[in-house]
Amino acid sequence: MANYKGHLFGGFAVFLMLMPFCINYLHTLTAYGISLGATLLGALFPDIDIKSKGQKLFYISIIPLFVLFCIRDSWIACFVLSLIAFIPLVVKHRGIFHNFWFIITCVIAISLLFANQHPNYQQLIQLAALFFAAGVVSHLWLDFGIRFLIHS
Repeated sequence: MANYKGHLFGGFAVFLMLMPFCINYLHTLTAYGISLGATLLGALFPDIDIKSKGQKLFYISIIPLFVLFCIRDSWIACFVLSLIAFIPLVVKHRGIFHNFWFIITCVIAISLLFANQHPNYQQLIQLAALFFAAGVVSHLWLDFGIRFLIHS
């Protein structure tokens, strides 16, 4: 089991391994930055159900979204975001957030939703989703080894 530095290192290693396969889609420095950031966030994400750097980043990123939704009078989005923010507080560690299939399903659903809402950024959204998922896999691999496939 790695600490947050180990998970970040694992995420960076996965980013470097995946990058050559996605080189045709990484046309700009922004695409590289988003892909690296998504990988590193994915590498920390499964630990949002305990006090961790991942949980801290998760809640810090929710605050501006919540404010934005309030400013835009998007009360349904505020409600959904509130529910999402509450989930890590009530689940056990290494529960749903360490379940490969749960996280991959969520990543696909959220990326499809965003890509549908912002078709001009579809390729970048899919790229970020791919690298986020790769970061999650690196986290699960470091925590469980090959057992993460069985654990899920």
